[in-house]
Amino acid sequence: MGMNDEDGILIKKYLKGDEDAFTQLVEKYIDAVYAFSLRLSGDPHTAEDATQQVFINAWKRLASYDTNRRFLTWLLAIAHNASVDILRKKKGVPLSYFDSAEGGNAILDTTKDPEPLPDELFARKELGEELGRALAILSFAEREVLTLHYEEGLTFEEISEMLGKSRNTVKSQQRRAVEKLRALLLPSQT
Repeated sequence: MGMNDEDGILIKKYLKGDEDAFTQLVEKYIDAVYAFSLRLSGDPHTAEDATQQVFINAWKRLASYDTNRRFLTWLLAIAHNASVDILRKKKGVPLSYFDSAEGGNAILDTTKDPEPLPDELFARKELGEELGRALAILSFAEREVLTLHYEEGLTFEEISEMLGKSRNTVKSQQRRAVEKLRALLLPSQT
């Protein structure tokens, strides 16, 4: 997909010495990075720490940024790493917490999605708090895939590239997470 032209212009300006250009990038993406970090961690303090770390890391690495990637995808990859690091340090969470089963579920993998679709679930304002609670019950990996796909609008290809997992793994994680989310939010329909 490549980078947004506006982002590319700002990055080039910054690399030529225009400090304000980086500030504009931060202002443009800080809400998305914070929201993503909050979804992953479930904790505002952790999300704030992660967001701060993301922009420090992005600032340090901007010269090596690959302009063929979407800038937001690159930032969210940094956010993933920052959130995992902070959670691991804060909670002493074992590394296995961030792993997920690679194998899909033969039944879930072949079933058609019943209504409503997750994007509708994510868009329903009245489900806001309930959605947050339901997402917190999911595994870290499931929560991350759902958030990246439905809230940040990343494609499965972008998510698989960002997380270093196969597209099939990402899709089966998403499918399992959607089934769990539906069961939690819409128990009458399952």
